[in-house]
Amino acid sequence: MRKHLFFLSVAVLLCVAPGTFASTGLPSGVMNGGTTVLASTLLGGSGEEGFHSVCVAVDGAGYVYVAGVTDSTDFPTTEGALDTRQNGDRDSIVSKLDTDLSSLIYSTYIGGSGDEQYGQIAVTEGVIIATGSTGSRGFPVTAGVLDESYNGGDADIFIMKMGVASSEESPDTQSDDRGAGAIPGFPPLATTLGVIIGCILLVYAAIC
Repeated sequence: MRKHLFFLSVAVLLCVAPGTFASTGLPSGVMNGGTTVLASTLLGGSGEEGFHSVCVAVDGAGYVYVAGVTDSTDFPTTEGALDTRQNGDRDSIVSKLDTDLSSLIYSTYIGGSGDEQYGQIAVTEGVIIATGSTGSRGFPVTAGVLDESYNGGDADIFIMKMGVASSEESPDTQSDDRGAGAIPGFPPLATTLGVIIGCILLVYAAIC
């Protein structure tokens, strides 16, 4: 039991801690030294959202991206989104908000007939990369990818790339001493390893 709690704790820290402590990854105008709240909003439906963790990413223009899990049948989605209806008991969600949290630019369900859990989200070059775990045999996949079929067991890891905004509309990388394409607030290597290890540990904690 202690071992399982340890793995779950590490997985949550890998998901939450970078977005919490990275000084350059916070949206400008949202918080000011932690003493003044400049923008604060709720996001959800009539059910339950979050389920232990919610991941946040911010692009170079200050747009805020949220990934989590919902069991709401009326979670807010946007016209033309990937999926505007709930698929199973718990679906993953990805939402994009304006820089001042005043409007929902993009929001979608992601899932199949089973339950989904989220691991991490990153934004780079106009593309959202979302990872997590799924227990759905009908989870949406595209042709020609590494694995198009559910492999059995309680859960598989999923990795999804979504293009919801062009780089002209929403420049989402910063060029600094880490080089072009670095995710704001995260060293590139640490981000990649955190996503991979966090997802593996989340699946391990869920099935063991």
